[in-house]
Amino acid sequence: MPQSRPYLIIAQSGRALSASAAAAGVTTCVIDCFGDLDTRSSTLNNWIVTGTEFGLNTNQLIDILLELKEIPLEGIVTGSGLEAYPDVLEFISCHWRLFGNTAEVVQKCKDPVRFFSLLDDLDIPHPQTNVHLKRDSGEWLLKLTGGEGGGHIRKYTNVEGIPTHYYIQEKLEGRPLSIIFLASGKDICIVGINETWTYASDASDYRYTGAVSLPDLDAPLYASLEKAVRLLSQELQLVGLCGLDMIVDNTGQIHVLEINPRPTATFELHENNNSLFYAHIMACQGKLIALPERHKNFRAHRVIYADSDFIMPRISWPAWVVDKTQPGRKVSAEDPICTIQAQTADLNSVIQLIEDRKQLLYKQLKKERRAA
Repeated sequence: MPQSRPYLIIAQSGRALSASAAAAGVTTCVIDCFGDLDTRSSTLNNWIVTGTEFGLNTNQLIDILLELKEIPLEGIVTGSGLEAYPDVLEFISCHWRLFGNTAEVVQKCKDPVRFFSLLDDLDIPHPQTNVHLKRDSGEWLLKLTGGEGGGHIRKYTNVEGIPTHYYIQEKLEGRPLSIIFLASGKDICIVGINETWTYASDASDYRYTGAVSLPDLDAPLYASLEKAVRLLSQELQLVGLCGLDMIVDNTGQIHVLEINPRPTATFELHENNNSLFYAHIMACQGKLIALPERHKNFRAHRVIYADSDFIMPRISWPAWVVDKTQPGRKVSAEDPICTIQAQTADLNSVIQLIEDRKQLLYKQLKKERRAA
């Protein structure tokens, strides 16, 4: 991939994108919330900003970007953390080449009125969704407009009104799936499909905690997913790596929850002797490159959250750990510490392996914290 200047990655966590870029021999700098050991080892420079309820702390981000205005960059790739800030995306696109969807496209995807009206126009099923206090019987969830990662979702119990910047959505039972795809503005290519996991098994805590790839999927279900992705991509003129989240009910019917017009956390489950960062850059220029045959194994990753406040000790990390927190950093309860990975030939065994590794890592952390 010809390159004379680095790309700048802006995301809540930039590690996966920077690692994918490095696999293609591409130099990157990263602005994210963690500055973990992996990101620092694969990038030219790394700046840290804090996170907020809405994503990245944009005041800190703009200060860093203003300092970088005179530094030549190939362009900027945005991940999670900016979907609630179209003005920041506009600022970026005014000063650098943005390899991603425009602020206008992001707004169309994240405005619940416009997006779910579009789903109705395209005859794509979705849960009932309201921005005003109007609902039928059943259970409802309160969601932040432009929110990411699931931490903003909670059960809706307030009968007096919906807070500003929020909307309510009917809670559906079923299997949560996500699709990773490349879009060129005219055509699409499905990269992979995943089952996603939330923090609590009873779904009382909707924080994203991981996913497992699904290399084989029922043909009729796959066809309906691909049709929905194609219709939405063409209507919204999406470009680059994107994601679509949905619930599949017990009849096999899909119900679209949201579209993420940027690279999502699960894309790395589908890298197979290729760089999806490179594929993203090319797709943003209207070119869908040929991808290798999909990986046949089941791949999974899981975010490990802290169970209490502590100072991160030095630790001999297992090879299956990424996003490793730097030693000496203050970790608060519920902060992410790292991500564990696994792959096996079948679904049940990869889920068990992830669980075994989670327990092993918690024991190792407990031991290292006592010894520190």
